Amino acid sequence: MRRCPQCGSLRHAPNGRHLRALREKKGIGLREMARRLAFSAGYLSDVERNRRGVTGRLMAAYSLITMEPPAVRRSSRRGKA
Repeated sequence: MRRCPQCGSLRHAPNGRHLRALREKKGIGLREMARRLAFSAGYLSDVERNRRGVTGRLMAAYSLITMEPPAVRRSSRRGKA
């Protein structure tokens, strides 16, 4: 499971609201973010409103632009050899 970029929790995957919070926290407008990421503003709007799913590629792009650490994927195996 991926780490939530807004709250750091491993309990749920990040969703569009989290991406929007990251973008707004950095003071970046939707159109500017779309330009920087080479996605359409309409697509990003749909993702941020949870009309479309968050992809790994989009998470990585938001992480680079907002300088937040990328989502961490942890193994479900604990200490098993």
